[in-house]
Formats: sequence, C-alpha cells, structure tokens
Amino acid sequence: MFFNISKIITFLLDPLIYIFLVLLLAIISSRYSKKIKGIFLLFFIISCAVTTDFITDKATNYLENLQQSSPLKNHYDAVIVLSGMLDLKLSNQQHLEFSSAADRIIRGIEIIKNKQADYLIISGGDGGLLSSGKSEAVLLANFARKWGVSEDKIIIEPNSKNTFENAQETAKIVQKYQFKQLLLVTSAFHMHRSIGCFKNQSLFPDLLPVDFRSVKNLLKDFRNYIPSSSGLYKLSFFIHEITGIIAYYLAGKAAW
Repeated sequence: MFFNISKIITFLLDPLIYIFLVLLLAIISSRYSKKIKGIFLLFFIISCAVTTDFITDKATNYLENLQQSSPLKNHYDAVIVLSGMLDLKLSNQQHLEFSSAADRIIRGIEIIKNKQADYLIISGGDGGLLSSGKSEAVLLANFARKWGVSEDKIIIEPNSKNTFENAQETAKIVQKYQFKQLLLVTSAFHMHRSIGCFKNQSLFPDLLPVDFRSVKNLLKDFRNYIPSSSGLYKLSFFIHEITGIIAYYLAGKAAW
C-alpha cells in the first residue's frame, strides 16, 4: 500500500501537470471569441500530447532505430568513443559527474579490455557555450586508465566541440595511425547524426549504439498518457537531435 501511495504522490508532484491545468482554466475562462479559444485549445491539446511519455518515447525510439548495430568483428584497430557524457562544471580529475550516456565510455573500456580493439580513441573537448577550461576526453582518458586501460592504448582528441568536429579531428588520427577497422560508440539516439559526419570525412566505421532511452511496454501505466517533466525532457532532446540532423545535412557537414 505504501509503495502505491508513494508512486501516486510522486506523480502528483510533477509541476508540469499543474502548469497545464492552469493554462486550461485560463483558456476556458478567457473572454476571447470561440474561434480564438478553439485555436488555443488545439495548441493546448497538442502540447499535452507531445509531453506524454507515450508520445516522446515513440519519438525517441524512432531516433534510436535510424541506425542499427553492426555485426561486430572479432577485432578492430580502434574503438572510437564520442564524448558528451560529463557535466564539466562539476567534474575534475578526482571526480567525474556522469550523465546516462556513461555507457559510451564503459563499452569502450570493455572492448579494449576484452582485446577486441587495439586502441581507444576518445573524442571531445568542451561543447558548452561558455568554456569550462576542461577537456572531456582528457578526463575520460584518466577514468579509462583507472579502470585498467594502459596508457599506450589510449588516444585523446581533446579539442572538438560538436559531432562534426568529432569526426573531422578523429579522421586526422585515423590517417596518422593508418587505422582500417574502426568501431564507433555513441548513444543510440545520436548515432544517425554521428555516422553522417564520419561518412562525410570518408570514414565508415562499424556501429555500436548504446545508452538506449526508449522503453517498451508503456501501455500498462496510465501515467505515460499524462504530460510529465520526463516527457518534456525527452521531447527537448528529440527536437535538439532532429534539428541537428537537419542542420548538418543542409550545411553539408553530414552525408548518409
């Protein structure tokens, strides 16, 4: 009983529910004409729908399935891990503050330790608008060393600020070391944009998407059909990623 009550209370504490309730009351009680009210009400209904976990999870699942995992080879010259998993403001050499995308570096380390790849390439500096003065690749390299990856197996690309630069700078490393067999690791929702950028640099790595965020079997929980902060969060990164894919294509920075 306590468990069920706690879940209901948690659900009722979501501020987005009350924001939408206030908006609905404002629309109903306003003195606008029926036509204007109808437009506002339609916008309200659409806003409610696209901030439910049911809808945003479908959108996330779409992104995550634009690229499929490759049949993995027994051995690669290098595994490429893209950054984007640390809060650089809160991270330092002694402590790293990870997001859910930590799967990226963990899988990269596993592949090296399983001797499935010779080198671990970690790509990414600071992608923030205001620089933190830190490089994510440098911090992640230190993390990999702590978890048993030897120094001579790690190659750092510490300067790139976005996915296009990840691919551009990694291409220079690949050319320098004459790597042939490559494996790319990044979040599943980010893989389509990533491989587009790498193909634009004439690199064609195998793909290993990780950090899956969509959930199956959402039908059983009524909360998935009600606007929520988690739905709003998934909507925001869906919009961010779709916008990135379109912008990179139009700017000629990605090729599929």
